[in-house]
Amino acid sequence: MDSREREIADKFLDLYWYLPFHGLWRGIEAAQLADIAFEEPILDLGCGHGKFAARYFDTKLKMGLDLSCKALKRARKVQIYKHLVLADAVHIPVCDNYFAAVFSNSAIEHMPDLRGVLKEVLRVLQPGGTFVFTAPSHLFGEYLFLTDMFERLGLERLAELYTKARNKQKMHFHCYDHKTWNKILEDTGFEMMHYKYYLCRAVMHAWDISQLADLGYGRVKLSNLAKRIAAFLERAKINFPRQLSAKLFGRLFRRLYTAEEVCSTNSAGGALIVVARKPGILE
Repeated sequence: MDSREREIADKFLDLYWYLPFHGLWRGIEAAQLADIAFEEPILDLGCGHGKFAARYFDTKLKMGLDLSCKALKRARKVQIYKHLVLADAVHIPVCDNYFAAVFSNSAIEHMPDLRGVLKEVLRVLQPGGTFVFTAPSHLFGEYLFLTDMFERLGLERLAELYTKARNKQKMHFHCYDHKTWNKILEDTGFEMMHYKYYLCRAVMHAWDISQLADLGYGRVKLSNLAKRIAAFLERAKINFPRQLSAKLFGRLFRRLYTAEEVCSTNSAGGALIVVARKPGILE
């Protein structure tokens, strides 16, 4: 990472100071997306709470779409979207050829009807428009800390079970390599223009270890407790935990940022960015 990319990554470490390894993932993601240009109007597909878009984009997006009413209520507070829509990604409520760009960050892997989603994205994109998305790659499971440890110990069955359990927990339906994405996109009518892997093995190991703290589900997750504590501290205007976290983990993550540079060069990582294009000329 160069200094500009590290600055971008540090923004997300500050945003997710209470979940620093989640901030590490999102920061690296944003840094790798930094050189991609988006024409307006833009749709954020599977926008969630909107925090990523609010830190990544400099201007308001035309629309944020999500299937979660709770997520959209939170997205309204960040004020990055001109319009927020509660809808399924296979039924986007706009006319044909409406958006110049569709962006989907760590969302498409959670959508079971992938081809239905892609066909709908193709419909709402203008000719020449771009579809930019991020998703876990085929190496996501292999790069997990416990999967790697079990395989080194010769416990392949345990490694396989852990990978399946982690993907089930995260609701991952689609973890593919760039060649598979290229075929799927071409079959749907897109042209794949660019891809880039990110999240090296060292980063994935660190992230996976941090996830082991979530021993339960739903409201009993320790990550949910961290979010509640962070919200209380922010309301009380107590800033030193944020500052301490940024200082401590900022130093720690410098080494992981360096490792990430090698990951990008070697075209291998636990996730990837894909840039696809709808055939035609963007007006």
